Parts: sequence; structure tokens; C-alpha cells
Amino acid sequence: LGALASARGGDPMRTLAFLAGDTPSRAVLARLLAPWSLPAGAEDPLDPRGKGFLVGWSENLANALDTSGFCAFSGAGLLVDGVATLDELARRVLPGALAGAEEPGRALLALGASVALLQHAIGAGLEHEGASSPRAPIATADWARELFEADGAWPDYARRRGLDAHGRVRRAAWAALGREELLRFSPIEGEPAPDRSGACRADAPCSGDVLLRAHGPLVRFLGSSARHALDGPLRVDEFLRALALRAPRAAPFLVASGRPVPVVLRDGVGLSEDELVHPGDVLDLVVAISGG
Repeated sequence: LGALASARGGDPMRTLAFLAGDTPSRAVLARLLAPWSLPAGAEDPLDPRGKGFLVGWSENLANALDTSGFCAFSGAGLLVDGVATLDELARRVLPGALAGAEEPGRALLALGASVALLQHAIGAGLEHEGASSPRAPIATADWARELFEADGAWPDYARRRGLDAHGRVRRAAWAALGREELLRFSPIEGEPAPDRSGACRADAPCSGDVLLRAHGPLVRFLGSSARHALDGPLRVDEFLRALALRAPRAAPFLVASGRPVPVVLRDGVGLSEDELVHPGDVLDLVVAISGG
């Protein structure tokens, strides 16, 4: 699954052997992957369950270490042998880039996840016609393809990577590119779900607050997290126009030529401009400005 499902394929993903099949005990594997909990079957090399998570985690690590120039094989050995924690390794291999990160290990994995997502986006445009699998992996040995498709191994990987059933990058994952929010597609077991107790889910009018989490230049004008009163429900485009009137300095980053500027996500899923925002919702507003 590592060689076929991962964006990299080939040698870098052989590192997976150090992170799953060759770990001396379940306790070591659990320590390595903390704070994520081991999925059922993850510690058994012959059980396809949980392998989507392990492959995604290992791919994140391999990509991030390759980005830093550090050997992925050595990095895996240091982690499994307990010579370094993931946080300690991250500080060593990318001291400048991760200097301000509260959890440098998570930041390192998020970097690798972004690289993988970009690689999948490129690979999706290179698939040949007649491919018999969702993303036409290069290696096509029958035994490997059987493992690739067994017991939901590919769908588990794709869901955690932020891909749709055809191997294309989902909009919500693309919007999280370059940020730790990308790891939300591999949720930590036991993380509380968003509190929806105050949400109005019907179309009938109601009042309440919407929690907005701004990203990019919007942070300067809206703050990284703030509550805004809403008499709703309102369509996404209507909500952004109303917000622009309340926060005129942020207006250019909310609406341009009558159309929404930010990507609006609820629970990590992108909303179209005609979908409804309800009191009680938690929304991410993402604005990315290209360079050049």
C-alpha cells in the first residue's frame, strides 16, 4: 500500500517497514504515533486494517525529511529506537522553519502532508486512460494491486489524505495546504466533535453566534478567532457581504466584484456561495495570495 497509494512510491516508502512491521512491540508503535491512537489492526503487518493511516503518517514523515535533506531511513530508525522523539527530530532537521512551532513534530508532518497533496495534484493530471485503479499507480503487480484494494485500504488512505474516490484532491484539503489543519484528515481518536448544540439546522430564522477562524490576510482585520452575531440562516455570499459591512477594512478580502473571496469551510468541508450559514456554525475563512 505504501508503494502504490503514496504519492512518492518506490524507495522512500520502504521506510514504512521500520514504522510498522519491524517495530519491537505495539507499545513502541503507539509511542511513535502519539498523540494519534493506533487504529484496529495497525500493528499486524498482515492485516490491511489501519494501513491507510500508517501509510499516510509515514509518507508525511518521509516527504518532510526529504524536504529537509535528512535521510528518511535514519530518521525512522532514530524514532523507533527511542533516540529522539518526533518533536526533537523536527527541531534538529528544520530548526529555522519550525522554530516557533509549539508542536514541531505535528508541524513537520503537516509539511510532509502538503508535499504529498501537491504530488497527488500533479499525478492526477498524468493518469492514463483505462487505469483500473483510482489513481493508476506505477507499480501494477497483481499481488500488490490485491493488497492495494483489499478491505478498504485505499479508501482509508484517500480519506485521510484528503482525496476523493478518483484520487483527486478535495477542495477542503486544498484550502488547508501549508497548514497544520491538513492533519485533520487523520483525526486524533477521541478528539471532541464541534459543539453543534446551539446551531439552527432548519431553514427557519433564528439568532446566535458564528465562530469565525480567519486565515491569511484576514487575520489582521478579523483576528484568528472571533464570534460574530448572525440572524440567519444566510447564504454564504450574503453572510460575507454582511461581514464586509461590519468590518470595512476586511471587505477587500471578503467580497470582490460581488463575489466571495475566501474559501469558506465548515468542519473542513468547503461551502459553495449558495449554501446556508447557520447560527452555531464554526467556519474557517481562508484567503491565499499568490506571490510573483
